[in-house]
Amino acid sequence: MKTRPFTKEYVLEAAKVNLERSIDFSIRKTTDRLPELVNDPEKSREIFEVLMQLNNARKKLDGLFE
Repeated sequence: MKTRPFTKEYVLEAAKVNLERSIDFSIRKTTDRLPELVNDPEKSREIFEVLMQLNNARKKLDGLFE
């Protein structure tokens, strides 16, 4: 098996892609839960707080690997 050369750029880009996928997955799954909890004001508020935090994490991630 041929070993690929190590590059800092490759590793950081792979990490960024994986983190973006994880955040996007969590945003989708959290958003999917909203309809079932729309009648619960406390849980609805909590969902929006989570979505705000996930979106903030995504924005920070965009600047982290530059």
